[in-house]
Amino acid sequence: MPFKLVQGIIPSVVLNSANTFICTAASIFYNEANPKAARMGAYLDGCKKAWIPCFVVSYIASFAAVWLGSKVAEKYAK
Repeated sequence: MPFKLVQGIIPSVVLNSANTFICTAASIFYNEANPKAARMGAYLDGCKKAWIPCFVVSYIASFAAVWLGSKVAEKYAK
């Protein structure tokens, strides 16, 4: 059981970090309503607020992906 808990942490951290930084940047820097002088502060604040909820969702989704992948592999490996 501990292996399954740790198995999803590293990929979730890497993928979640990249996804959070890219999506937050796209929504802040490409929004003309945000003043240019305030964009970097809004970006950093947005990353701090979005990282943990996105990580939780990503971590739970990793368990679903492993479960679904094992079911598909069992079906086609026979």
